[in-house]
Amino acid sequence: MMGRTTIHILRAVAVYSMVATRLLWLTYQARETPEAPCRAVLRDSEWQALYAATHKTNVLPEHPPDLQTAVLWIAKRGQLVLAMFPALH
Repeated sequence: MMGRTTIHILRAVAVYSMVATRLLWLTYQARETPEAPCRAVLRDSEWQALYAATHKTNVLPEHPPDLQTAVLWIAKRGQLVLAMFPALH
């Protein structure tokens, strides 16, 4: 019988695996079609939240950024998280 800690770890690994898979796929898409609008792979709510968080504003552009730019913003957000939580390194 598995303990609670084991179950929590397995759930976390499952979530991290899904996130890593999506990030890898996004990176691949950005390399293949960097000028494509990010709407090709991100929902409006996703790119809008990403834009607002990256630029610290609620004023959104009329058109979404290209895919390469959106993936760069995602990468920068990840670096910010690592800087805030050194134990994750």
